[in-house]
Amino acid sequence: MKRIIMCSLMLAACLGLAFAQKGLAINELFGKRYTDDKQAIVTSIKGSTLEPYDLSRYKSLTVNNRPAEAKTIEPILAKDAAIAIDSETSYRDGQLYYAFYSLPRIDSENRYIFYLNQSLAGKDKIILMYLQGYASANQVKKMLKSN
Repeated sequence: MKRIIMCSLMLAACLGLAFAQKGLAINELFGKRYTDDKQAIVTSIKGSTLEPYDLSRYKSLTVNNRPAEAKTIEPILAKDAAIAIDSETSYRDGQLYYAFYSLPRIDSENRYIFYLNQSLAGKDKIILMYLQGYASANQVKKMLKSN
């Protein structure tokens, strides 16, 4: 009986990690909507590649040369911003330029969403990232600034 309970707990923990991002609205942005789009780059990384950064999951979307795409992305992002436990935002000309959201933890891992609308600064690029792991908000911000 103890084995069954232990196996069930381990399975639940693994599933929780695998689907940690599933409950977020932005998940749809990392799916089919942009994977076949020639002006978008969707990246998904998990596993040992991220260990040096204290992360277990990384997803990003970069949309090039389509500043109007912010009108699609931002309302979806706003749904997840509503559950953030901490946030930093910056607006330019009344539009969201920068956002960094700390989300509730899952399985003791921190979760973050980063958004940057560079089209508001003269560059035609919109970036959205989801990061999950043990890295602190300061560590993640430092990583983002170094790139």
